[in-house]
Amino acid sequence: MKVRKYQFIPAGLDGILLEILSHLKLAGFAGVAQLANFPLDRYLITALVERWKPETHTFHMPLGECTIMLQDIAIQIGLRVDELLIFAATGAMHNQNELQLTRFARAYIMRLIGGFMLVDYSSSRVTVRYLPLLEDFAITRQYS
Repeated sequence: MKVRKYQFIPAGLDGILLEILSHLKLAGFAGVAQLANFPLDRYLITALVERWKPETHTFHMPLGECTIMLQDIAIQIGLRVDELLIFAATGAMHNQNELQLTRFARAYIMRLIGGFMLVDYSSSRVTVRYLPLLEDFAITRQYS
């Protein structure tokens, strides 16, 4: 089994995340950003795949059936699931002004959406229809 991992921020630019962390927290995406660097346990993934039953959408464990609910994910990564509904960079960032950091945070969140949360086969494209939802991070945080 091949596990796909995507590098959100090129090596050497990790410091940028520290500069935009306040923006990511305000928008409610700090938990998702941390997942980008989460180490993959291939043995755990393989074990879960072997126990997955697509007919019932559950994992068959020794103590019974279980499944992962949307609320479980929300608790783990801090995204809202019960608020407003949504329907259908390169170079150094040091000493940048607040507007530039906000723009980079928007771009980073778009990359999280397109490359991690709502992945298509390319793992690199995201529709721009999500961009207006990132206009005000305080409001973005309220979306499910």
